[in-house]
Amino acid sequence: MSVAMSFAALRDQYVPFCWITLFLTGAPYGLEYGGILNCIHDGGALVSDDKYMWSQLRALWVYSKLYNVIEKRQEWLDVAANIYRFVVAHGRDAQGDWVYHVTRDGRVVEGANSIYADGFALYGLAEYYRATGDPQARLMGLETCERAMAKLAVPGSYQTAPYALPEGMKCHGVSMIFSLVFWEFGRAIGDPHACV
Repeated sequence: MSVAMSFAALRDQYVPFCWITLFLTGAPYGLEYGGILNCIHDGGALVSDDKYMWSQLRALWVYSKLYNVIEKRQEWLDVAANIYRFVVAHGRDAQGDWVYHVTRDGRVVEGANSIYADGFALYGLAEYYRATGDPQARLMGLETCERAMAKLAVPGSYQTAPYALPEGMKCHGVSMIFSLVFWEFGRAIGDPHACV
């Protein structure tokens, strides 16, 4: 791939493999329950109608970012809002921790077993807040910051599904992701010290 590849060429190369196409082509994405169906085979066939929360939250970021940076297309914001409503309704457990895996209609299959879901929640909520100014997105993000910081302060107190850390090991990815996502969320809400 050439460094000088145009945006159109990049779009044509990568869009067929992302959630954007699933929405724009009318492929099923879970409208009746909210969120999106994203366990899709490369050929487009639905593999599972379960929903992994970190994928929902990544999709929230994707559609919100498309709206904020590429073009203010209402359909992108509509998809983001659909995903947002789903994650607000089904994404967290009673303690406020982000769950890992739910059914199509939002029933928990696997609970809060990955701190990465917290990171993707912060990314998605930050970008959705930029798009909408929704105060609930800001509040949920602040709550997520607080809970994630408490976990990170006690190494070994959190899980990293889908891959468990071997005993006595530390994952570099967690520190790397959260150092950026805390900064990004603070920047999105206009308070650089929000997650410190």
